[in-house]
Amino acid sequence: LMTAAQAAGVLLGFAVGDRWNKRYVSGACMLGHMVGMLMLTYAVHPLMLGIFAVAHGVAWGLRGPLMQAMRADYFGLQAIGMIMGLSAVLIAIGQVAGPLVAGAFADALGNYRAGFTVLALLAGSGSIMFMLAKKLLEQRDVHRAGLRRGVALVVLGQAGAPDRPQQAPARGAERPGQRGAQGD
Repeated sequence: LMTAAQAAGVLLGFAVGDRWNKRYVSGACMLGHMVGMLMLTYAVHPLMLGIFAVAHGVAWGLRGPLMQAMRADYFGLQAIGMIMGLSAVLIAIGQVAGPLVAGAFADALGNYRAGFTVLALLAGSGSIMFMLAKKLLEQRDVHRAGLRRGVALVVLGQAGAPDRPQQAPARGAERPGQRGAQGD
């Protein structure tokens, strides 16, 4: 059931990925993970297990593709490899720490309820992180300021941005600091 729900989540991602704000959809997915985990933790009826499978599966399937798109939107395609690598490290830490946290609570309290509840609440707090995520500098601001690649820091609000973007040099024209074709 969870696998089918995950596949449905991926297909749903195709429908809503470009229509709705990815931050809000991803935040809702984190809440879906939390609800699913709490249903699994406190299940007293098979219906609660079904809710877990559907909520967790749809959230997982929907959130996965959105993460790839958000990484590209926020960091650009030139940095996607580095961002994917850093994300993989953080994901691996979570995959190792999650079972250790749940196991430590189980050892201390005799069951997994407290550990799973803590992990569910951590997943739910991820929705807040998605809601707070903002791009550091909107693309239109970069274009309006006439900035080019390689600029490390922009302080907006001081001296204002020019009214129109700078013109790109004509093809074949020499840029400042660039040597001519003959290697002068």
